[in-house]
Amino acid sequence: MSGITGIIDYDQHPQQEDVRMLEANIVHRGPDSKDFFAMNGACFAYRKWQFGAEQKAIIRKENWVFMLDAPPAIEDTIIDAWVREGMSGLKYINGFFAISIWNTKTEELFLLRSAEGARPLYWTRKNKKLAFCSEMSPILKLSWLNATLAGEHLSEYLSFRYVHSPRTLIENVYSVPAGHCVHLCKESTDIKKWAQYSWLNSETPIPRPEDVSAKLSTLFRKSVQSCLETKKPLGILLSGGIDSSLILHYACTLGNPIDTFTVHVEGIRSETSFAGRISKLMGCKNHEIFISKNEFIMGFESASRAMGQPLPSAAAVVQYLLFKKLRGMVLLSGEGGDDIFGGRSIPLLAGKIARAKMFNTLPYFIRKTLHRTVKRFGRSDLSARYEEYGLDRSIGSSSVFLAPERVDVLYDTGLVRPGIRKNVLTPIYQELDSDPINEILHVLQRGRLIEDALARNDRMSRQFGVDIRFPILDHQIIRYAAQLPGFAKVRRDGLDFIGKWPLRKMLANHIPKEFIHRPKRTMLDPLEHWLTTDGRSFLQRQIEGICDDLPHIFVRANIQQLYDQQRKGARNHSLKIWTLMHFYRWWRHTFH
Repeated sequence: MSGITGIIDYDQHPQQEDVRMLEANIVHRGPDSKDFFAMNGACFAYRKWQFGAEQKAIIRKENWVFMLDAPPAIEDTIIDAWVREGMSGLKYINGFFAISIWNTKTEELFLLRSAEGARPLYWTRKNKKLAFCSEMSPILKLSWLNATLAGEHLSEYLSFRYVHSPRTLIENVYSVPAGHCVHLCKESTDIKKWAQYSWLNSETPIPRPEDVSAKLSTLFRKSVQSCLETKKPLGILLSGGIDSSLILHYACTLGNPIDTFTVHVEGIRSETSFAGRISKLMGCKNHEIFISKNEFIMGFESASRAMGQPLPSAAAVVQYLLFKKLRGMVLLSGEGGDDIFGGRSIPLLAGKIARAKMFNTLPYFIRKTLHRTVKRFGRSDLSARYEEYGLDRSIGSSSVFLAPERVDVLYDTGLVRPGIRKNVLTPIYQELDSDPINEILHVLQRGRLIEDALARNDRMSRQFGVDIRFPILDHQIIRYAAQLPGFAKVRRDGLDFIGKWPLRKMLANHIPKEFIHRPKRTMLDPLEHWLTTDGRSFLQRQIEGICDDLPHIFVRANIQQLYDQQRKGARNHSLKIWTLMHFYRWWRHTFH
């Protein structure tokens, strides 16, 4: 675990003071040791935590200067591959990383992130200066950067709860997209995709479940084994669901019993009983990490500051408090299972996709007549094009504020951008030509997984020296899953569709059936109830702040109406209200 930062001044003016400032603001990403490099107009700083094997610092090889936020096991491999083959040499490296590479001879800077997007990297440039950093907040403190809200991206945030890389909510500050390289020269900036998983590009027969399970079992075992390598205290975040239970199973078969940890937020339905029974079945001890409602409220501001951008969800606050109590540990997480193998809403969508496929096979004149009928009854999902179902329905994680709702809440209606959702999703869907389920999963991996789940895991864990590892996001597992047909991941069972079928199949002989097929539950379900009960005074303070401080951004009367309807139980606006509150807290400590 590391933090990297630096400034290039092409006018050859040393920027050591500013780089020291950037470094001071990422100490939490690596307080164990540091390194510094300065040559002509280039200054770099590096911070690191020490977990297991010795990590390298700033590395010079030939004309290259490397800084790597990467596991020690792949550092030499990355450096050798780059020196030997350049960008193409990195394609088959299996590991998470964000790296900066400086050529002292040509004065070119390369910023790269691995394809799964677990480690972040940001950059900005102005005139002859450019800066980069593992987190965005430190960049905003630069004296030569006038941090300004990127209003043109506000509607994207209000629609999705996050902004897709390379965009951010700050003008002229950018995120390196996962699997991309940002190539910065004195006069130019170029962004190029260098890594992408190869998806199934046509409908093929669904492979036998036994064959899929056998292959995945080999890959899972290898991935979990690599994640267990550490000298630090080790544990598994156990929800009692499929993903974390599967990781626990393989961890136990590879060594001694391992401690598991389950979070319980006061006033929210707990998963502790399920997780405890799973842990006991595997011969392990489960620890309940209790978070009181007062801890949650008090942790909201701290988590928001740690995020450095609007929290994508309130789950980040729980993670902040959880990692605080598990400081310094190595933790295995089941993150990624839903987005790789089709959990959450994908089974419901699979049923709609199957019906749309049947609809699309009808004769044209019948289909045209039925199209008008189903649209009149609000069932236009039936007549969506099967081949482009996800894009036709603008499916991409949460859909919070629709265009008419943004008209109501935004003071400047010029920022509404009615077509923003389709504009953002179209190029992502066009990155591959696969079956509809796989295309939707690709979009969710590029959006919810990277910009929400992995982003908050990174920011919250780094605050407390927690090394969080994701066995399911092993590149070989993702590559294999991408080559499976969508209906091999989400299978029909009677009238219903079952998500994450290969993972359920792998667990079938190890835990009782009732655990394998129980309904999916989220960390903070049901937050809408909490907002109007235990959290009602907290909610009132946040709404008052939005109305008082942001009348130049949001229409006060309409924000108040959302609050009144939520408070009275007339409407459920919880997702909208959380989205507004997250934005407000970020705005307060960024611009106030």
